[in-house]
Order: sequence, then C-alpha cells, then structure tokens
Amino acid sequence: MKIILAFLSIIVCCVNLNGQSIGYHTSIPVDELQQDFQVLKTVLKNYHPGLIRFEDSITVESHFTALQNELNREMSSTELYILLSKFTAKLKCGHTFCSYYNQSGSIKDSIFNLTDKVPFTLFLFHKSMFIDKNLSEAPLNEGSEIISINNNPVSHIIDSFLPYLKGDGNNNGKRIIDLELSGLGKYEAFDTFFLCYSAQINQLMI
Repeated sequence: MKIILAFLSIIVCCVNLNGQSIGYHTSIPVDELQQDFQVLKTVLKNYHPGLIRFEDSITVESHFTALQNELNREMSSTELYILLSKFTAKLKCGHTFCSYYNQSGSIKDSIFNLTDKVPFTLFLFHKSMFIDKNLSEAPLNEGSEIISINNNPVSHIIDSFLPYLKGDGNNNGKRIIDLELSGLGKYEAFDTFFLCYSAQINQLMI
C-alpha cells in the first residue's frame, strides 16, 4: 500500500503512485505503515532537493527515526494525516506537506469535510484572532476579537497549530498568515487542523 505517499505533496515527485486511489482506513496495520515509511524515506532522501536546506542531516535523520517509532502502532487515516503533517512541517520546506487536494472522496469526507468548522472567516494579527465575515445567524460582529474557543485561549490554539504548518525555515509569520481563514479556498489550514484541537465548537468568547 502507498497510503503515506498518497498523503504527501512533494515538489520533486508524483506522490499518488500509479494513480492508486487510497480510501479511508479506521485501522492501518503496522507492517503496512512501516513499509510505506521506508518508501517515503527513500524518496525524500534521494529526490528531495531541499531536504537539508534548513536542517542538517543529523536533525533530519532524527525526524525520520521519530516518525518510524510513532508508526509502530495501528492508526486511522486521520491519525496518520496529522502525524505526517507534523513530520513534514519539521522539514521546514514550504513545498513539502500533506496535500488536501489529491485524496480520495472518503479521505476528504473523513478528514476535511467534517462539521467542525468555525462559522466565520477570520484574520490574525500576531496571535490575536478577529472575525472577518460572519457566516452564521449568530450575533457575531465583524471585526470582533475572538478571545477563546471552547475555553481555550486563541494564542494557545495558534501555538498548537504551528507544528503542523508548512513553511520555509523558521518563518512563523508566514505560517500564521497561512492560518487565516478567507473562505476562498476549498480547503484551508485552519479548518483542516481544527480537527486536531476540538471536534465541535461549543463556546466562543469575544
């Protein structure tokens, strides 16, 4: 199986090998995860031109080792997507990430198309969040600052998302910009990684 490579969008290779459609799995066996890991490691080390542009080879090897260890248990496609997103973010290459677009319908429905989205678009200033457009019938005024979601301070939410976001080097300013939710893209980072933080929005503090 090539589940891992199907998740990744890497500038140097076609990652959905042989046009294989990868469906959602509630439990992926360890042996398949480890086989895919070896393919992933080989492809990245042999063909990724920027693999050690921002991190030295020893650090990158430690990231591979950590990922291999984390794949020593069965996991769902959602868990794998989150784990791989964190791994690719450690490489600090803005062109290497888990793609939203080249997935099967079942993957999109189970990871990206859940009903856990915020009912507004948003923009960020440093680590503060503001409503851009209210897309619900709730009394949310545009321009209002969101202080917390489900009693979690916005700054903590942003900090928890940063380890999953693509970007070149240590430019967290660019990563924060990428967290802004414009509503223009079919898939956006904030919506995608909100599943890491909370299943539903139960409470907003403005």
